[in-house]
Amino acid sequence: MGANWPEDWARLVNEYIDFEAAAGYPDEGPRMGGDGRPSEVGEFLTGGQKWHSPPKIRKLGKLGDKGSYTDNWWMWWQSLQPAEREVVEETGMMTMPMEMAWGKLTKMSGRNGFLQVMASLFWWGLEEFRDGHKDKSGWAAAVGDVEGILYGVLRSGEVQ
Repeated sequence: MGANWPEDWARLVNEYIDFEAAAGYPDEGPRMGGDGRPSEVGEFLTGGQKWHSPPKIRKLGKLGDKGSYTDNWWMWWQSLQPAEREVVEETGMMTMPMEMAWGKLTKMSGRNGFLQVMASLFWWGLEEFRDGHKDKSGWAAAVGDVEGILYGVLRSGEVQ
């Protein structure tokens, strides 16, 4: 699953594997915040985490559709970012300054960290590719943003 998705996804998966390797592949780690997190992620975490049975996204929507998976995902992702990243009002996307204090993101390895973000993007991708949506730009933007952050965290040399 996901093997035939765009190259951006493969690059993100590789960055994630490199991040976990740099952290020493811990099982446990600090809990990632849940502010604004899509309800499907919380339900998965409290419902037994059956990886072979991903949750069905009830309302995929897009950025700006209040209550949609996409809008909630972006709110959650924004809540996890370094203070240097600012939301651009016109697009809802975030800036990517050259210098950032990576802080808590350097510690987000293990099952309680970036794995949640990766799983949530995977489920989003399943919806996009299963239903044959023509416009996958929202998902692609999220994949690219997470890849950029993981790249920055890895290059900072601060992974814990």
